Amino acid sequence: MYTDKPASIKSEDCFQRYEFSKRIASIVAKPSIDKSLIIGLYGR
Repeated sequence: MYTDKPASIKSEDCFQRYEFSKRIASIVAKPSIDKSLIIGLYGR
């Protein structure tokens, strides 16, 4: 059964997006610039 709960460990990642999401999270959590940050995610 699938829920809306986000995958929190790599073995739960059915769409193989774990590594990508970790990179995005690290950029958002600790931006290396002191200006605004805009992130756009596009896809089907």
